[in-house]
Amino acid sequence: MDNISQIEEIMPGITRYWLDDHTISLIVSDDAERHKVDAWANAIIEQLENWPSNEPYLAIYDVSRSALTPYTRKKSEEIARKAIELKGEDYPTAYALVLQRGVLGNILKLFVIRDIGRRYPMWNVHVFHTQDDAVAWVRSMREPLRKEMRGSEASSAPNE
Repeated sequence: MDNISQIEEIMPGITRYWLDDHTISLIVSDDAERHKVDAWANAIIEQLENWPSNEPYLAIYDVSRSALTPYTRKKSEEIARKAIELKGEDYPTAYALVLQRGVLGNILKLFVIRDIGRRYPMWNVHVFHTQDDAVAWVRSMREPLRKEMRGSEASSAPNE
């Protein structure tokens, strides 16, 4: 992984990497213990609250060394509701999940894509098995989403 702007340890086992001059957040979690899932969710909500309104939301959540539990799913739903509350349903967003390889990872990938795609079709969400692939995809989404933001700003501007 290149172009790291900053590294923050949220708590032991949960680290946030800011990439590309703080335009992409990568949060890595290595455990699904409740207190760590809570810290992970709180970190994501905090970054949503502080995300610059003139930039698309670009994030990667690497849970490849963790487990997706019912509690993780519940907290993910809370994050999604909070994101809509803070940014609106149509806020330009691209985020990637990094899941483990193997049969379980592929099952989780299908479940996540189907579930998130059905509930939040307006968001650009992809699932990967490597951080490098996730970072490359999120980076590829930055300019199209910025153009989308500029286009929506222009169309919502009053006629003069």
